[in-house]
Amino acid sequence: MLNSIYETNKYRLPLLEFVGNTSTEKTFSIAFAYMMSEKQDNVTWALERCRELLHSKDLYPKVIVTDRDNALINDVETVFPDTTTLLSSHHIGQNVRAKCKTDCKVKDLKGKDGKEIKPSSVVKTVMVAWMDIVDSETEKTYIDNWNRFKVVCGKFPKFLEYVEKTILDPVKEKVVRFWVDKAIHMGNTTTNRAEYAYTRLKKYLSSSMSDLRTNWEFVHDKLELQHTVIHASFQTSIIMLEHRFKGKALWSRLIRNISREALYHLIEEYDKVLEIGTNKSRCGFLSLITHGLPCACTIALKIKKGTALRLDEIHTHWKRLRFEYEVDLKVLKADISLLP
Repeated sequence: MLNSIYETNKYRLPLLEFVGNTSTEKTFSIAFAYMMSEKQDNVTWALERCRELLHSKDLYPKVIVTDRDNALINDVETVFPDTTTLLSSHHIGQNVRAKCKTDCKVKDLKGKDGKEIKPSSVVKTVMVAWMDIVDSETEKTYIDNWNRFKVVCGKFPKFLEYVEKTILDPVKEKVVRFWVDKAIHMGNTTTNRAEYAYTRLKKYLSSSMSDLRTNWEFVHDKLELQHTVIHASFQTSIIMLEHRFKGKALWSRLIRNISREALYHLIEEYDKVLEIGTNKSRCGFLSLITHGLPCACTIALKIKKGTALRLDEIHTHWKRLRFEYEVDLKVLKADISLLP
């Protein structure tokens, strides 16, 4: 579940939208809430109303991704204490880039060839080093990448202090891959979904002198369109079957029972089988932990035994291919037990 805040042109009221993604990787709106202001009490109220819509703790989000709004993060962790909160790596990267442009001045700096170093070149080098930190897959790699980053930015102590004290020390567990990939985030590590929804809705609300009624009508039309698109994606997963999945025992129990997007994730793991085999230490269980899907070593073992992947090895998220379903609490409670 992601979020974004924007306001209407006429009333200047903050509007908080909660969005999520389906098994077919389509974005849907969970709830909208007009607020008198963006103060913590108002945001808490909106989050609590959203929680009420979810009816059961079993339906609460496992992960919420947001931008770097400390008040919002605190609210989320108060209302959903068992939910993992992640920060959008895209937003954090934008903050680092902006700070780099202001703090990493290159006046009179020259390269080894004696030529003057361009500011854009410095920013590019710094951001490459920053992305290495964000993409660190192990704690040792993170330490190594951080040390290299300090060498790259050695001439900019103010910028280094910002990155260390403002980002890495307090929130690296919410941004760096080594820690982020310990949560079942289904591939959502940025607020890009919310940003896209934000752009479409804000374009309408900001360009029209609309009142609450017309805004409600627009939101209603938006939800109807979402429903149509999502329903079509569900039908595609149920009805259509790609040739590469036909006649193969490995996929026989999954086809038409999980989304095509889940099958694509499994194909990526399948392609790693020759390299990883059944070696669990080399596999790392990343697909299982982050997506709730069997990983390469599990698939390799299935191939070796000549057995099929089972539906109970797939997280319920990927099996939701219709709107009208009855929640089976036993299934929902068993889902998170898939971790190794």
